[in-house]
Amino acid sequence: MSTLSKEEILQGAGMFKTVELEVSDLGGSVFIREVTAKEYDRIQSLCGRIGAGEHVKLFRAECCAYFLSDADGKRLFGDNQFELLGRLNAAPIDAIMQAGFKLNRLADSDIMEQEVKNSETAQ
Repeated sequence: MSTLSKEEILQGAGMFKTVELEVSDLGGSVFIREVTAKEYDRIQSLCGRIGAGEHVKLFRAECCAYFLSDADGKRLFGDNQFELLGRLNAAPIDAIMQAGFKLNRLADSDIMEQEVKNSETAQ
């Protein structure tokens, strides 16, 4: 295997795996994407705050904004649109969040799973 250059590494910066998720509560399917390292860190930070017993406003909506994308992996919702997602029914938002956590391997950690469970009682 060859060693990658800086340029070769950064060429992959816009490559996000996507999966299609059927969300019957919304009447169709959506694409869920892999998140950037920065977004991953933000989600971990939110989960840590919840794990510490802090209430995090719009936790699910913010996570879903990071996960929801078009077929090419481009985010559908910006950082200023968490409130819009927060107005949706909790069931489809929870399904999207869980699928996003699974795709991004955020749910593999026992700590992350506990922090997500804690968020359900914190909100």
